[in-house]
Amino acid sequence: MRKLLCFMLAGGLMGTICYAKIYNTQAVIPLTNNLKFSDLQEVARDRDGREIKITVDGKQQTGYKYNFAINEILKGSDVGIIEGYDDGTFKPNNPVGKGDFIKLAISLALGVNNNENGINRIDYYDIPTSFDHYTAKYVAIAEMQGIIEHGNINAYNIDDPITRLEVITILSKIQIKMKGIPQFTDGELPNYTDISPLTDEERSLVLHAARYRLLENMDNIKQKIELRPYANMTRAEVARALMRVY
Repeated sequence: MRKLLCFMLAGGLMGTICYAKIYNTQAVIPLTNNLKFSDLQEVARDRDGREIKITVDGKQQTGYKYNFAINEILKGSDVGIIEGYDDGTFKPNNPVGKGDFIKLAISLALGVNNNENGINRIDYYDIPTSFDHYTAKYVAIAEMQGIIEHGNINAYNIDDPITRLEVITILSKIQIKMKGIPQFTDGELPNYTDISPLTDEERSLVLHAARYRLLENMDNIKQKIELRPYANMTRAEVARALMRVY
């Protein structure tokens, strides 16, 4: 089984992920009546609350709110990375569980999201797991690849919301350990006001993530740059992060 799994992992890694490709998260797209998810149809407004108008084919149109990551959500949905709900909504502000994020990130890294029949190819392999959960196989692969430490994600916390620091750690380690991208160390961290609790290893991964823009740009609130390492990630934010490494 070990040889089979190693072959599967090696084969999956042949798919190239371009980490330098970054989608324009500031774009406002035209407001239409055929957006895929009904709850993303929020009008874009400026700081004074006025509707933002954009020109399309020489005509003024109202735009969708850019900070719901519509471009990334729609692209991620089109390629099968992240899905909406059966009721036609996306629920962009809902949190994302630790196991669900691991499943998405590992599937993306291995290039094994879905085959032509919509069945995830990971399910074909007998991957040993330490607990019963639909994401347990992906957690096991992440442990085997050194993305997470064994037991850090378990039956007791797998449905807890993923945090910004966990997303930074997972995406950075996928780059370094699975994609062979050298860890970026030649630089200094931005002057974040809230990273004093972080370990040296965590700071080094934050530096790497900042260099490759693996996460939404850090908050700048009243001239204070905040990482918000322990804040939960929403579905919209996760879609943006994943599409930055697609």
